[in-house]
Amino acid sequence: MSNEESSIRGAAAAVRPHLPELIGTESAGTFTAELAAAPDDESLISVISRQDRVREWMSDYLEAVSASERDYTRLSGDPGFVRPSATFTCPEGTLVWYRRFVGERPPKCPVHDVDLVRTEEQP
Repeated sequence: MSNEESSIRGAAAAVRPHLPELIGTESAGTFTAELAAAPDDESLISVISRQDRVREWMSDYLEAVSASERDYTRLSGDPGFVRPSATFTCPEGTLVWYRRFVGERPPKCPVHDVDLVRTEEQP
């Protein structure tokens, strides 16, 4: 084995914190010692294959870390200005409220118990 850590050893190191939830707290300590004692990747694979849940976790982990870099494709359409949400204020000036979605009704001002007034939209 080279000086660089193999991908199997890296995955074995990554799975250690998850062992209590995968195989139980009682077995995790013993299994961690077995992983650390494995002299080479083949022995490590042999230890790992005895625990189905650990083997599945490591398989998923190795697949994820070996996946190629993902590319970003911009969505079609105009990437222009996004209109801000509607803004409502208390006529007495104590509250500013922003609508989260179309159709949401503004509450009454909790201080003055009056309806909030929609402010002019800024372009």
